[in-house]
Amino acid sequence: MTKYLLPILLLSSLHADPVLEEIEAAKKAYASGEFTEAHAALQQAAALVAEKKGLDLKKAFPEQLAGWVGKEIENESAGLAAFGGGGLIMRRKYVKEKQSASLQIAVDSPLMAQMAALMNNPAMASQMGHKVRRVKGQKVMIDESAGSISLLLHNRFHIQIEGRELKEEELTKMLQSVDFDVLTKLK
Repeated sequence: MTKYLLPILLLSSLHADPVLEEIEAAKKAYASGEFTEAHAALQQAAALVAEKKGLDLKKAFPEQLAGWVGKEIENESAGLAAFGGGGLIMRRKYVKEKQSASLQIAVDSPLMAQMAALMNNPAMASQMGHKVRRVKGQKVMIDESAGSISLLLHNRFHIQIEGRELKEEELTKMLQSVDFDVLTKLK
């Protein structure tokens, strides 16, 4: 029986979850008083969780955005570390002839409260030159001078599209290409 146990243990270790491995390493380091190592392992575990979350978030980006062809999706979350970490920001550039635009989706950002305050205050938005409209039943802010449209979905997702010289009609059409249902299902 022992000769069968070793291959099973080796096989199971090949399929170990790297997040759980880092958490276990952090627990051991903490118990040993190695706080720097424990902290590093926990940061690595958090980075691995964010990576998995990013794979799910990528599914929300359409290949085409109202006729604009999508390029590679980029993770731009590194800047969130200055605000305490957490959250995820992904961006995809879209091109159409000689124009370009970008779709950015932020999820669980530490800056979400500030965005919500602005988006839920039409007077403040209009003072800043933004128009408040509805797209797919959701309140959006449009800034034609900057060529941008943004919305806060379920107080978790900040969706923003930007492109030079884009007007309200095109921005609205592009935003309608985003499948909000995919985002709603993200955990």
